[in-house]
Amino acid sequence: MISMRPVTAALLSGILIATSWPNLGNITPFLFIGFVPLLALAERLENSNRGNIKYLLWCYVAFLLWNFIDTYWLFYVQGDFFTRFMAAFMPSFLNAFLMAIPFCLFFVTKRRFGHTLGYISLPAYWIAYEFLHLNWDLSWPWLILGNSFSGNINWIQWYEYTGTLGGTLWVLSVNILLFLATKEFAASKSWKAFLKPGSLIIVPIAVSYLILFTTEEKG
Repeated sequence: MISMRPVTAALLSGILIATSWPNLGNITPFLFIGFVPLLALAERLENSNRGNIKYLLWCYVAFLLWNFIDTYWLFYVQGDFFTRFMAAFMPSFLNAFLMAIPFCLFFVTKRRFGHTLGYISLPAYWIAYEFLHLNWDLSWPWLILGNSFSGNINWIQWYEYTGTLGGTLWVLSVNILLFLATKEFAASKSWKAFLKPGSLIIVPIAVSYLILFTTEEKG
């Protein structure tokens, strides 16, 4: 089982996710492990006093770091301090808080209803957040998880059926299975534990290339 200090988990998660984005590093595979430290942190704080608040705050730190790194270009806006603050800092502060809410809801669900329902709830909460973010006046689609594959479009030809939210489901499902695999590996020392998350990465990519090579363009 992965064990690390909360500050380490938050910073590591923020950096891994940020460097997976196309504008900064484009190390896309990092996205499949970027949320694992936060899942490990949830286990660590599960029986902690005021665990809900602590988990919300550390998730906020992780997502704030991700927002600051991947929207650094907002800081180049010209104007007085108030203009720069509203254009650069406020979007990151608010967006990071919105991101932390689904993880906090996942944490509460897992504590109250068990791990199985908890892990199922996480993609549901996050996709609901992204759906809202795509359909309200404060829409901010740049950090939608499914958009992170824009630098590797050959991996996501199946988006024609699922849209970007399918990519979001893919990312979160792999992270959850990978975290559970690390726990299983710690107990059994068997590499077979990683077959499920490995397959969940490889199969969609293989399907994507199949679609790519079998599609005939017209016109």
